[in-house]
Parts: sequence; structure tokens; C-alpha cells
Amino acid sequence: MLFILIVVSIAYMSMSNKRSNQEKKIRKIQEEYNSTNEQIEQKYTEVIQNMDTSVTIVFDANSGEGTMENQTFEIETAQNLTENTFTKTGYTFKEWNTKADGTGTAYVDKQELTFENAEDITLYAQWEANE
Repeated sequence: MLFILIVVSIAYMSMSNKRSNQEKKIRKIQEEYNSTNEQIEQKYTEVIQNMDTSVTIVFDANSGEGTMENQTFEIETAQNLTENTFTKTGYTFKEWNTKADGTGTAYVDKQELTFENAEDITLYAQWEANE
């Protein structure tokens, strides 16, 4: 009888140890899962907070003279370009262009624009020779 009691006790302890180990593994998995979720939430928050919601327009005189302040546009908000104040002797301002040689996208002075992406842009003054 004592032998059976010892065997049962050993079996119970073995099962208890296995159960305890399984519970430890489950707790560890839960902790890792919670940690991973917290890391994902933290990264998501960082990305959202660092997401740029504006576009900066840099005006380049493109061989003209003068200075113009950069202009900021909020994404998906219509706004007019700042009026050109650059000058170039013997030339008249024609338009703005995203490329200095005029082969990019053209914009007229004070054109209303709405930007979808937060990508900064340099606009180059385009000049037309006076006759």
C-alpha cells in the first residue's frame, strides 16, 4: 500500500511539475505577446507623431535676384503660391517650374495648389527675355 502511495505521489508531483512548466511557458508567451503589442503601438505612435503633414516650397531665383521666404502648405489644403518678388535685368518673370531648365511641372504665379504628399518642392523662376 505504501508503495502505491509513493508511486501516486511521484506521479502527482511529476504532473504538477509539468503543469507548472506549461504555465510558465504560457506566461512567458503572454508576456512576449504583450511586449510585442506594446512595441507595435509605440512604433505606430512614433510614426504618426513624426509624420509630416506639410509641404515646404522653396523659391529659387534661377539666375535672378532677390530673396523669397519659403512657403508652407498643409496637406490637402488649397492655398495660393506666394507672388514672385524676384527680378532679373532684361527679363520678365514667366512662371515657376519644378526644374531649373523649365522641363518639369509648370505653375503660374500665385496659382492655387493642393498637395497630397508631404514632399518638399523647389520652384525655379522661369524668365523670358524682354524684346
